[in-house]
Order: sequence, then structure tokens, then C-alpha cells
Amino acid sequence: MNFEKLEFFIQMVEFGVIASPVITLILQKIKKTIYMKASIFRIVSAVLSIILGYGAAVLFSDFNREYAIVCGIIICAGADGVYKALESKNILSSIKDNNTDIRIPIENEIKEK
Repeated sequence: MNFEKLEFFIQMVEFGVIASPVITLILQKIKKTIYMKASIFRIVSAVLSIILGYGAAVLFSDFNREYAIVCGIIICAGADGVYKALESKNILSSIKDNNTDIRIPIENEIKEK
């Protein structure tokens, strides 16, 4: 078994996991500014995700062009899933909900003695 290729694939997946939330966040900002049908936006976001993933792989890693294309496809495939997982753990909620008020339930309120 060729462990060099396996380690390289793991590096590509790790890069994809790191870049996916950033690219999905960029696509969400584009979605809020440009109005289009949902079916058209899905196609546009898939193409943009591959292009942005390719660009990020070329700029921030030592992957050659072929591996950068594969990395862009991995990012396109997993971007939404990784973004939703981080959002459910409240890691990205501060970026998304920066204009909302925080409400503390009365039972959790700290009272002075």
C-alpha cells in the first residue's frame, strides 16, 4: 500500500475541512446580496465553490493544479456539511448572528447579595 498517496489525500481533506466554512460563508454573503432563484443559486454556488476551493488550494498550499481541482471538488462536496456542523456547535454563530440580542432567562440571572 502506498502510504504517501494516502497521507496526501488526508492533507487534501484536511485543507477542505478548513476552507469549506470560509467558502460557504462567502457564498452566504453573496446569496444575501444577489437575488436569484434557489435552483440557479445552487448551480452557481457549486461552481463558485469549486473555483474558490481551487484558488484557495493554489494560493495556500503546495498542491499542483490537478490536486487543487480535486481539492476544490472536495470543498464543494463537503462545504455545506462542515458549515452546518460548525454552526450547530455555535462556532460560527457569532459571525452570523452579530446583530441579535442575548437574552438571559430569569432563573440564570445572577443576583447581588
